[in-house]
Amino acid sequence: MVGLWCLLAIACTAAAQSAEPFICSAPRPAPNSPPLPDLPNRFTARIEANIVNRGYTVDVVEYYDEPENRGRLEISGPRLRNGRSFGGSTIIYTFADMQSFRINNTDSTCKAQTISATNRFNPFRPSIDAQGNAHIRGAADLFRFGKQFGETYMGRDVAVRGIAADRWRSCMNTTFGGNMTIDWYFASANWTTTAVGQPLRAVIEGVNPMFDPQTRMANFSVLHYFKHYYDFTVFAVGQPDSSLFQIPKGIFCDGGKVARNLPNVPNSFSVRFQSFAGQEITHAQEYFDTASQKFYVKGFNSQYGTYAVYQDLELGVSYTFMNSSTCLVSNLTSKTLDQFPRERYLATQAPDNPSHLQLRPVRELWGFLPGANVSYVGTRTVNDVLCDVWQEERSDIGNASIYELSFSKPSLGYRLSHKTLVEHQVPVRVEFYSKSLIGKPPGQKKPWEFRSHTNVYEFDMSPSSPKINLLPCYQESATFWFQVQGAYSKIAQSIEDFEDAMVASISSSAGVYRSRVAGVHILPSNDDNGNIVVEGTILGKLSVPTYKDTGPALDAAMGKLRDTINSGSGLRITYGGDAYTSLAQSFSRSPGSSQLSSGYSGGVVAGIAIAMVVVGALIGAVVLYFVMKRRGEFQMNYKTQVD
Repeated sequence: MVGLWCLLAIACTAAAQSAEPFICSAPRPAPNSPPLPDLPNRFTARIEANIVNRGYTVDVVEYYDEPENRGRLEISGPRLRNGRSFGGSTIIYTFADMQSFRINNTDSTCKAQTISATNRFNPFRPSIDAQGNAHIRGAADLFRFGKQFGETYMGRDVAVRGIAADRWRSCMNTTFGGNMTIDWYFASANWTTTAVGQPLRAVIEGVNPMFDPQTRMANFSVLHYFKHYYDFTVFAVGQPDSSLFQIPKGIFCDGGKVARNLPNVPNSFSVRFQSFAGQEITHAQEYFDTASQKFYVKGFNSQYGTYAVYQDLELGVSYTFMNSSTCLVSNLTSKTLDQFPRERYLATQAPDNPSHLQLRPVRELWGFLPGANVSYVGTRTVNDVLCDVWQEERSDIGNASIYELSFSKPSLGYRLSHKTLVEHQVPVRVEFYSKSLIGKPPGQKKPWEFRSHTNVYEFDMSPSSPKINLLPCYQESATFWFQVQGAYSKIAQSIEDFEDAMVASISSSAGVYRSRVAGVHILPSNDDNGNIVVEGTILGKLSVPTYKDTGPALDAAMGKLRDTINSGSGLRITYGGDAYTSLAQSFSRSPGSSQLSSGYSGGVVAGIAIAMVVVGALIGAVVLYFVMKRRGEFQMNYKTQVD
């Protein structure tokens, strides 16, 4: 029930003045005492609390779960003549995290507080162990009922709503210097109820001295009489649903603490997601590498068709591919942040060169910005996955904006279909709630309630670099071939990793930035020598400004690569413990050309490139909904959830 500790505090503040002291004396026991009822460690109860001496009623629904160390109260009551109002409120207690959350059911505001053992208004008043951890009181302490409290059997009664009840009484001295009787009524064994020995009623009657707020001591010259009835109209034994102990979606609890730090997401990761914003559904895939400052997103836009955006912030260049054939190139500078504010969710000014941009740190890519009001709010089941949930209150989009991030519990393993590695604490969902005038329907003046949520799936903490064909983005290119000594059969099972190693070696030999080495393929030789054939393309220099020099012009780069391969030393790589060296005089080239496509303005190019950012700015996707409609092309390989 609502703990006796709390009721005693209420008794102090809800008492009437008494001229005579109330003395609780040991009662005379009735014969044929039955055994004391057993109290469950999990239950749900609906309680009608009648404060007789003050003439008002409070209704309480209580959820108690001792094994999971949590509790919940739903309280409703009248506004009293002294101005005090019980109103409608919900209080969630998560003792494992030492936090309670009080939600005003009228305006959906929430206040978080640290749980304290000294708070006399905490109905579950916890015990604190030697390590400082809080534990919810056991049912006997909660009810203040049991052998240790000197219960005396008073006989059988039918006074509780006509139900045959066994009555028990104990005396108690209060912490305020008063005393009281506590009468408990439990359903008799011969009465059928939903719970054997179900509690039916508790009656508390006694006196307390007046508390002097100036001296902070009890004034025994003035005594207050009180009498309360607590009727249990519903009492169900069993574990309450876990969702009852979760903060409702869309409510931010001010004052919460980061009781658990956000999981450590690696600097490089890839992700697929499904986003719901208004009436739009988007599917896309993204790749981030904050170490090399690379970002890639692929999807479908209803205005421009199929698109892919590759941003190289080490170089300061953005490539946007439209309809799989047109490539648009733009440079990224600090002016981009002013022209396209959505880019701020992905990038920030580089500290060593404010005119350049760099990817935000991983924590910020997931939406939690420096100085943000972030708190841990407990667990929630998301897409059938038990998750830890963090909240952030934001004011950069509209007002009263709430951002929630759910990560799977550390104990749960997540395995990608194409890998054997089991990952833990992966992101599962990102949700955003706002009351804002941004994107409001035409003619509507009041703030518009908006919600979006993004289901994250196929989250890969050790992804391979995306294979991006930059050939359409450059005005000049030339193709090359050469052979490498070694058996193709030894690398056939890990050909992509071998290709990556070869690209790095070709880039170094030609003296060009790595992205200028394109379309590298590793093939078996048609000759009888069993060697490996390498073919690829060297790209010319970009036509837009870059943060750093990308190396020599096309002909000079091809000359350097030719000289390295045709020389006696050759091009060398070590892979899988084996050395691979190019065959002397095996180099050949075939000049080719690919003109830079056009058809969209530079502003549109940058706008698309930035607007398609979703993770890092899953918030940015929300803004995007108001600017540019989108829909997706990828199919999900697990059950989706729309709510």
